[in-house]
Amino acid sequence: MNLFEKNRRHLESLFPRLGPEIFEGFCGSENLSIVRTSKNTVTAQLDGRWVHSKYDPHRESARILDKANPQHSASAVFLGFGLGYQIEEFFRRFPDGTAIIVEKSPQLFLKALTARDFTFLLTESTSLLIGLDSEELQKALSLLVNRTHFIIPLQAVTQTAPEYYSEAQQIIDAERSRKKVNSATVKRFGRRWVHNLADNLETLVQAGDIDQMENILEGHPALVVAAGPSLDNILPYIEKLQQRMVLVATDTSLRALARYGVAPDFILVVDPQYWNSRHLDGLDVQETILISEPSTHPIVFHHSYRAIFLSGSVFPLADYLDPGTRAPHKLGAGGSVTTTAWDFAHYIGASEIYLTGLDLGFPGKRTHYSGSFFEERLFSLNSRFSPYEGLIFDYLHSGEPFYYENYSGSFTLTDRRLIIYRQWFEEHMVKKRGTTFTLSPEGIKIAGILPADISPLLELPCIRPQVNRRLEEIVQLQLHQKHTDSSARREKLHGRLKVLLDELSAVKAIAKAGLEAVESIEDYSDDQYQHPEVQKAFDELNTIDSQLMQSTGRYVAGFLINPVLEQIQDEVYSKKSLNKSIEASRSIYQNLKDSAQFHIDLFHVKERNYRKNS
Repeated sequence: MNLFEKNRRHLESLFPRLGPEIFEGFCGSENLSIVRTSKNTVTAQLDGRWVHSKYDPHRESARILDKANPQHSASAVFLGFGLGYQIEEFFRRFPDGTAIIVEKSPQLFLKALTARDFTFLLTESTSLLIGLDSEELQKALSLLVNRTHFIIPLQAVTQTAPEYYSEAQQIIDAERSRKKVNSATVKRFGRRWVHNLADNLETLVQAGDIDQMENILEGHPALVVAAGPSLDNILPYIEKLQQRMVLVATDTSLRALARYGVAPDFILVVDPQYWNSRHLDGLDVQETILISEPSTHPIVFHHSYRAIFLSGSVFPLADYLDPGTRAPHKLGAGGSVTTTAWDFAHYIGASEIYLTGLDLGFPGKRTHYSGSFFEERLFSLNSRFSPYEGLIFDYLHSGEPFYYENYSGSFTLTDRRLIIYRQWFEEHMVKKRGTTFTLSPEGIKIAGILPADISPLLELPCIRPQVNRRLEEIVQLQLHQKHTDSSARREKLHGRLKVLLDELSAVKAIAKAGLEAVESIEDYSDDQYQHPEVQKAFDELNTIDSQLMQSTGRYVAGFLINPVLEQIQDEVYSKKSLNKSIEASRSIYQNLKDSAQFHIDLFHVKERNYRKNS
């Protein structure tokens, strides 16, 4: 059996869904030449360039890994496969590591299978992304990449398709940043979300269900208003545009619209922070329908809106407690209220979506529209020793700024925080029907969003009477639910609170048992891994983990400890260590126990109040 057949059979057994058509009619790349070195190993040339060292590929791969400096991170993405020496060196250093292999050319990969035995290298720890198009690559990398993946490009291969591999690197960078931000957000605001939800239980009962709004304004164009500097250019026309479009506003832009006497049809508020609620200070929102989610800061719900509708939440506790007959639709959450507003415009059936104020950068080195809450707050912090200009300078330089292409053919200053949203839009654009346009020529260019001029929009037919009729139908839906279903929804919520407390008590007891099992072996050293007492404790921990997996409450308590779990997952070591295993287990069980207790303390009071009032 030759090397190709051996590798083929191994891959087919390892990946049963691998299509046989990949191997049938095998046609390896003629551009890749297999060459034997003086040390009797094989190397390769691609279009005249050495893919690996022509003398010692193993030694060269060691230098590549040294340069990449992965330290304790045992997760890598390899751009280009070659003959796999760099991947072999990676697994030599990190036997328990995981690798993602991105190779644009199936022909190059197939030719490599004729050169070396890869049965030791291609295992369940490797993910093969061979010959994927851009959309497939985006989906695969989004699922596979974690916060600590480092990238190792094989230059001779990546230079054959620079745009493809550059796009792969951008996807990886954005995914790492997004997951770091998500983890940091949960760590920073997780308990704030729980407190907010506990204070918003009555809003859960009274608010309308966003599922009632699907396609309710189908066929009408929508204008989504964000708070970027370019909004200033559109505001003089905003009243005329409202007559011709459905107006969907972010909370950050509401003050600008109020200054021009315009009340948007919908306002999106999804941020849990107190400071975010200040965007509504002193504003009249009685003619606007609020679209929010259950863990938004409670002050937001104290205003008098035309109606309130709640979407589903990324927060599992909100879904657990929702008193509706099914979990409500979840709007897109890309970390910015504008991503949610854009997704909402799609959900209500907008035929075309126009974005204004979505700059994702700092055109003219400005951060927001004139007179925004952000700008006013900086003015309030202004002093002789901290002038406004200095505060703006500090903000612009706090996010690692750089220039990126805009719609006018020039470049706009942006930073690593804002560029994440570009990636989110590009990912989700391909999944949505209809067309999205931007009215911000100096905004960061987003693939799939087209530039548009405002002039034709001012000539569109007036649709305001039709929109108003549909809006009134929406308002009546919420009023009907409020007057007919409130008692039943409140009773259902009370029942779920009681079940929640029972589930959390069970999780707390399981976590406590886990801690006791861990503590019984904490004095054992690494060389006592096989000691009977250690093995007995591990068997007990397996039983405890099985009990935990059967508990519904683990989703609720576990949400707050996700950053802890990710940190433990990131700290991968090349050798198994009993002490490290004990340390990780203790941290998990302790944090899980603390999280369960935190929820119990908070919701026990709420359940008792519901029992008194029922």
